[in-house]
Order: sequence, then structure tokens, then C-alpha cells
Amino acid sequence: MSVMENIGAQKPHVISGRIIARNTFLNVISGCIPLATAVLAVPLLIHGFGTERYGLLTLFWMVIGYLGLLDLGIGRATTKFVADRLSRNDHDDLPPLVWTSWTLLLGLGVLAGLVIVMLVPVLLNHVFSVPPYLRTETTASLYWLALFMPLGFIVAGAQGVLAAQQRFDVITSIQIPAGLSGYLIPLFVLLYTQDLSVVVWALGVGRTVVGGVYIWCCLRSMPALWHYRRSS
Repeated sequence: MSVMENIGAQKPHVISGRIIARNTFLNVISGCIPLATAVLAVPLLIHGFGTERYGLLTLFWMVIGYLGLLDLGIGRATTKFVADRLSRNDHDDLPPLVWTSWTLLLGLGVLAGLVIVMLVPVLLNHVFSVPPYLRTETTASLYWLALFMPLGFIVAGAQGVLAAQQRFDVITSIQIPAGLSGYLIPLFVLLYTQDLSVVVWALGVGRTVVGGVYIWCCLRSMPALWHYRRSS
């Protein structure tokens, strides 16, 4: 039985030393595999995009990382409160708790996107110091970045729900291909164009797929979420 087929099979509130050790190992693996890929991919990306375009791509990744801090700890709080209720077998409060968390994260993601849109002139002229020949594609890249920004916050919330259930096997099975896609997608785009806006759009589509998979896994592992949403 595959990990995805076994999403609902584990009792999430039962925690043992073996589970903790397994989860630690999975977290290490989910970080090491994309890191190893980066060692091979980064020289190819620098050669293909050039230092200026690759530098801007790196800055976009940094923007995503720093704006992710705007979730105000809601993702971690979701993990804590969901795990607490699971440990007490208090399942009735879980659906409204999770959906409220996801709604707040979505709102914060939209806010982060709006911040990027409003700061586009500042980012172009004072932060990134974009050369004139890259201004058009950099501007389009920032708008795409703003559009896809809410998905990053939703992913954090979905990860929180799965982590509360100790489903790090599921998280790892998603994180590894998601991490690899951050390098493989730009390499694939390089076969056709160097345009950064196309790269950011493609990464955003990949992020959308990842977000959808996370949400689907949460609904599979906690069917009450789906039933609550349909009845509300």
C-alpha cells in the first residue's frame, strides 16, 4: 500500500519514540535530496540564465521566504491546537479550527501579494537594482509572484494539519518533489526561454499543484473537514 493510499490508516494521536525517530529521519531526507539537486543544478542555471538573471531569481526565492514569516505563527499554532485536540479525541472542534486557520492564512497571503504589488517600483529601483534590459520581465515576474503568494501560506497551514497527525511520511513524499521542482522547472524553462517571468509563472503553477496535493491529503486524512465544508 502506497503512502498516499495509506493516508488515513495511521492513528495520528499515538506518538512513540519510534515515530519521532522516523519523523526526524524523514525531515532530514526531505532537506538533503533537494540540496543535493541544487549542487548539480545551480551551475547549470547560472550558465543558462546568466549571473544577473540568476541573481534576480535568487532574490525572488528570498522574497518568498521572508514574506512567509507574515503567517504570524498561524501554521505552527494550527499544528499545536490540532495535535492537542487529537490527543484528547476531541474531533468536533477540528473542522472549524482548521478552516478558520486556512482562511486566515489565505487572507494573509493575499495581503502579502498586495504588498508586493505596491512595492514593485521600490523593488525595481532601490532593492534589486534591475538593469534596463531586464525591467520588463522583472516587473512581470513580481506580479506573478504576488499572484501566487497566497498559495505559500495555504501550504503552511496544510502542512500544520498533517504534522499534527504525525504524517511526516506524507509531508516528505510531497516536499521532496516540490523541492526538486524548484530547480528542475527553471532548467526545463531554459530549454525554451531565458525570460524570468516565464520561470516565475511556471514555478507558481508548480506551487499550485503542491498546494492542491496538500489540501487533498488533509481532506483524505481528516474526512470531517470535507463534510464540514460541504454542510457549511
